Amino acid sequence: MSVAIAEISPSVAGIGARIVGAHPPIEAHATRIGYRGAVLNADTGFAEGDHVWVELNTPLGMVRPLAEVVGLGSGWLSVRYVHLFPDHRRTLESHLATEATASGY
Repeated sequence: MSVAIAEISPSVAGIGARIVGAHPPIEAHATRIGYRGAVLNADTGFAEGDHVWVELNTPLGMVRPLAEVVGLGSGWLSVRYVHLFPDHRRTLESHLATEATASGY
């Protein structure tokens, strides 16, 4: 199963991230985040279908979804959120709404 980039809009550039399901954790950079998934710049050994915990460090707080790897490329991976705790979902939604308002859309 793959998720097209358009399905994870709105996008927000420049969010620090870590893949914490790996040992040791893998530093990443979220180039796009949305309500249902994210695209991370990171070199990993993951395969499509793998599940990972991802930490997204938004200005409003940390969001830590359990995610499924749905796309891979050279130096990047896209993930679909499988589970978000309710307080993390609220933080993510507030962050995306704030960024959208600041961007004018």
